[in-house]
Amino acid sequence: MKRFWVSLILVLVIILLIEVSTITTLLVKDKGDHSTISIVPSPTASTVSLPTLDPIPLSKDAKWNSINLDDPSSIYNQTHDKSLLYLDDENKSISVTGKEWLGILADKKYFDEYSEALNSHGWKNNTQYNNHVIQMLPADGPLGSTYGYIKIEKYYARIIILSVVSVAPQTLKASADCPCKYKYNIFISDTVPIADLINSK
Repeated sequence: MKRFWVSLILVLVIILLIEVSTITTLLVKDKGDHSTISIVPSPTASTVSLPTLDPIPLSKDAKWNSINLDDPSSIYNQTHDKSLLYLDDENKSISVTGKEWLGILADKKYFDEYSEALNSHGWKNNTQYNNHVIQMLPADGPLGSTYGYIKIEKYYARIIILSVVSVAPQTLKASADCPCKYKYNIFISDTVPIADLINSK
């Protein structure tokens, strides 16, 4: 019995050391330069090997900061349960996991550049799946634009939200007065079964 407890304690110590090492590695990696961020598939989707669903890397001309999806400024938070996705003209309230980044750039042309890159890699603002028509959010206004994109591969999908708004350089608050800068929000979802989106309420 004593030998059993000694062996158990040794196993627990080894597991603890592995966890500490993993956390330390992640913290060290997080200290990198966010201006050269390259998006990779989410670990939560690691069991689904679909490289065609890999997102487009973000521009290196901006410093991208991740923001919490519960934050009021999150474009995912503002749209996911309201107008992000329509299925056969019916609005769906969807809930997916993922990450969102915020960056400031000097002009609006990156919105078109990123949109064109998405389109050229098969991401669509509207598409069909089986007998369903899927329409993602298209919204344009005097201060900016917000578009949703979806890509489907086999039985899985991924969603991207691209948003830009003109802001005052000093306060970074929405403003139509220029000279101005442009605030970009880009949400990239994890890979999700397409059935989960179709069956959303």
